[in-house]
Amino acid sequence: MRPTALPPVLLACLIACCAVAPSAASGGPRDLLAGNDKALWLIRAEEDHFGVAGLPTGGTWQWFTRQRPGAPTAVAAVGPQLHMLFPDGAFWAVGLDRNVVPLATPNHALWPDDPKRVILIEAHNVARAEKRASTLALVPRDAAEAATRPAAATRPTTASAPATHAATSPAESRFTLGLFQLTSDGWVHLGDVPQTLTGNHLQAVRATEAGGLLYVYLPGRQALMTHEPGSDTWSRVESSGALADLLLDGKLLALLRIKSQLVAVVADADARTLHVGTYLPPQSSQATGSWRVAPLRRDDEPFYPPSGTAPQVARMGDDLIAFVWHEQDGVRLATCDLSGRLTQRDDIGILSTAPPDTSGARIFEYFLWAVLVAILIPMFLLRPKGPRGFFTLPRRRPGHLAKRLLAGLIDLLPWQVLGFAVFRPPMPTEPWGNTEELMKTLQRIMATPEAAYFSIAWLVMYVGYCTTMEMRLGQTVGKRLMHLAVVNDRGGRPNLREAMLRNLLKIVELSVPFALPLLLLVPVLTRWRQRLGDMLARTAVIDADYLGPAEDEDQTDGSEQGGTNGKGGFDTTAGDDPQSGLYGPHGRTDDTRDD
Repeated sequence: MRPTALPPVLLACLIACCAVAPSAASGGPRDLLAGNDKALWLIRAEEDHFGVAGLPTGGTWQWFTRQRPGAPTAVAAVGPQLHMLFPDGAFWAVGLDRNVVPLATPNHALWPDDPKRVILIEAHNVARAEKRASTLALVPRDAAEAATRPAAATRPTTASAPATHAATSPAESRFTLGLFQLTSDGWVHLGDVPQTLTGNHLQAVRATEAGGLLYVYLPGRQALMTHEPGSDTWSRVESSGALADLLLDGKLLALLRIKSQLVAVVADADARTLHVGTYLPPQSSQATGSWRVAPLRRDDEPFYPPSGTAPQVARMGDDLIAFVWHEQDGVRLATCDLSGRLTQRDDIGILSTAPPDTSGARIFEYFLWAVLVAILIPMFLLRPKGPRGFFTLPRRRPGHLAKRLLAGLIDLLPWQVLGFAVFRPPMPTEPWGNTEELMKTLQRIMATPEAAYFSIAWLVMYVGYCTTMEMRLGQTVGKRLMHLAVVNDRGGRPNLREAMLRNLLKIVELSVPFALPLLLLVPVLTRWRQRLGDMLARTAVIDADYLGPAEDEDQTDGSEQGGTNGKGGFDTTAGDDPQSGLYGPHGRTDDTRDD
């Protein structure tokens, strides 16, 4: 769900509170990388949260979301989204529009309860995907369990390198790879890879889709398997030559699809050079494919990250390969094409700033839904019986809007200060700069849980205070100082239902951006200067000092109506009787008072 935008009223409240909250310490980060022709995604896992940064094609780096503690175990760029699978089985997607949405949880009967490793793949034209992008998952399944199911058909290949069987102990677990696909009906099991692996080889499995075929590299056997879409047929890809020699001693870092071609990125055994291999399919059914291998070079020199650790590799755009690695002073990004020419490395500077915490926006959104439910209860369940005519208040004059605004500020500010003292939302520590930068900073702060709890606290206290005071006295402190009062359509103090309705609507009017213009314009356009809450509750804010002449009696005969407290204030003893709550001889009876 899209996070709630920062309302102008809450923004002004946050600016008015000037304090700085200390930032929480975090441990060393861990990164995951995924990419396609839409965007390059970098997932940074901290000690108490993880953030998703993205580089849209033709754009710049930006944070997209900050989420709960932990981090995904598998990620894949699928169309304009980043798909993320978590250890507890939750499956989420983050879009370029910043929407974070849940996807179908892998609950297939053949999906293991505790998979050792999962590989997510963006696929086109595979099985049920047709021509749209879909998500495939390779999941290790116990080989003994998989053997009870019919084996997939395997086609022999020619000129293939002999299989290398790793020596394993009898007690070591053996796995086969189950192939699953996310469809509109949930996860579907497409079959199993017809080879078994030991547990210590699972982390080195690599897979991708290219040209409508699924390619899976099985370490320990130096076997590259391909799967024909829509069938159970698996075959082995010829892998002799330079690439096969590199794989014997080196390490396959990634299998990618670049321009519908299969591309492999391999690190040599000495960790001194990276190699880019492009698979050239056979031209006929009788021929075999081949690999074109090029060393990765920068300034005509072999390249390997200075840190000595293998970089993370992902597709970037239509024809580039992205490399991300850590150095002592930051995180670096470089790209290359299929010829192995490396671009100048760049710093991923966005990682020096913390990702935005959007959990507070979700908390506040849930609060608003609860408020809407609370509004519906008195609207429909406690609705008075009998017909109600047009709202009118004879002998009354609506309160001046400027006075009402000032009274609202008098009532509201103390609760904001109290809420801020309790929850202390973080405030900008850097120079505020221009207005645009300030707005972005405050939008980011407003999405934190501390800011959400602060907003919820003062709104609840403010509404509770107004409801109680108006129900018991007909006035709040601010209204009394401004000589205003709240009355219902019978001229008396509002009852519980009426006070709740008119004040609960204040939360919506102050919190939802599109409701704020209604808060300002509706009182100007209505006869009795009513807010939306007043119209629902059939109440109005009136001038407490004014009492107009009765239609059928002398103007000066106001002593019979009663209702003032002798001090020009609202009669706190008045009830809901049609004649109660009216102002007596101390109220003004002329219409000369300025509005």
